[in-house]
Amino acid sequence: MPKFDFKKILISLGVLVILGAAFYFLYQTNPALFMSKEAERAWRSNQEQQIAALITAGDFDACANVGYKSSDGVDYKIVCQKNIALNKAIATLDFSWCNKVANNTSFIESCEEKVVFAKLAAKKNLSVCDSVTNASLKNECVVAYWFQKVIEEGKVSICKNLEEPFLKICQNNFWLSRLVENPVSVSCSVFSDSSINSDCEIFKSSQKEQNLATKLKMCLRISSPELYINCKNF
Repeated sequence: MPKFDFKKILISLGVLVILGAAFYFLYQTNPALFMSKEAERAWRSNQEQQIAALITAGDFDACANVGYKSSDGVDYKIVCQKNIALNKAIATLDFSWCNKVANNTSFIESCEEKVVFAKLAAKKNLSVCDSVTNASLKNECVVAYWFQKVIEEGKVSICKNLEEPFLKICQNNFWLSRLVENPVSVSCSVFSDSSINSDCEIFKSSQKEQNLATKLKMCLRISSPELYINCKNF
């Protein structure tokens, strides 16, 4: 009568159970591994459509049930959470939504920045910047507020609420916008930056030039992106 090594049999069974559990886990988390290429494409398309529907519905908690990862390893549960959290944060102007995605500092910072500027655009009040704790973001908020104030009221004197280098940037942006609108109304001497002053002179001369080829050559000498684009299209 043959002898059975029960120890080896039990070890073999244990290995089979572990392998079976591993395959089951792989199938549950990424069934695409066991599909044909065509079936995999259809399955992935279906998964992505379902996740898009969740994002559209704004059901943040439902994202926890998403187990799909793309072929390049992107976790769509996190994608789902990020999209909904950002949409909710901007819609409600509520920073707490930015912290809903755990252990993701870069997303939280980006989300908070977008909420700050969305809130600033909605309220148009400098007090929005006072509530910002991040020093760098707070400074960006203040600068953005005064830049927008200059545009709304059309007064370059408002730039004086800013310190350098933003004071000069604000003044130059104001006069550049006026120069593009009406070249004759702006004296190039208002630009303290010598390169912008030079661009201004070329821009004004180019607008008087009747020969298109000559005008384009003049435009190519302009280093300021805004003036260069408007020089060609004027």
